[in-house]
Amino acid sequence: MTTVTAQLGFIKPLDLYTKEKPYWLFLGRPEHMPDVDLTNVKTDTIAGIPLHDVRGREDSYSLDKYGFRFIKTNQTFQAFDNEQRIIDEYLPQAEKLIKNNIPYAEKIHIYDWRVINKM
Repeated sequence: MTTVTAQLGFIKPLDLYTKEKPYWLFLGRPEHMPDVDLTNVKTDTIAGIPLHDVRGREDSYSLDKYGFRFIKTNQTFQAFDNEQRIIDEYLPQAEKLIKNNIPYAEKIHIYDWRVINKM
């Protein structure tokens, strides 16, 4: 198994988050509220985080045990710069993929997505 290290960002464990959930507003600053904070998220960047190559062992990772799993798909959607096609084509495909691979999921709702050049 190949392992490399990387620098990753993590949310800081601030006391603030016991009273206020971390948030990040992507809607922009309201004109009538020029001093409003768009986020209360503070992060630390930590170097030397090991990343393991798990190719060939993808089936060893379950959602229940690890909080993620690998799903093989033949998804061919490429129009990630077209918001309407994302809404009409890609999001329904993604919902179906999740529903088909997480049988105990009663409802799938993708609530946060954006075209990367609009962040």
